[in-house]
Amino acid sequence: MDCWFERAIKFRADDAAVRAIYAIYLVKAGRIEMALGQYKVAIELKPDSADAQYGIGLVYAKMGNYDLAYEHAVKAYELGYPLPGLRNRLIRAGAWKEKLDEE
Repeated sequence: MDCWFERAIKFRADDAAVRAIYAIYLVKAGRIEMALGQYKVAIELKPDSADAQYGIGLVYAKMGNYDLAYEHAVKAYELGYPLPGLRNRLIRAGAWKEKLDEE
């Protein structure tokens, strides 16, 4: 699969969606550090991607870095991301700040 993603990146180097989809694949393959790198590139290419913000938040939560997970969760939800999974995960970890819920 990696060669297909490498081809897609060469073909559409400026496409954040390609990077985000590759990151999803890498997470499922257990290659968390590589996934983090792909999400970072996706966000650099398109900072207003709710999907990429949410995805990197999940990766940071998986790594135990709840401060960064929260930061990206806030961005994702401000951009309209509809699924509550990341918020619920951060609540369970005691890392969700209630102030955002009040705003």
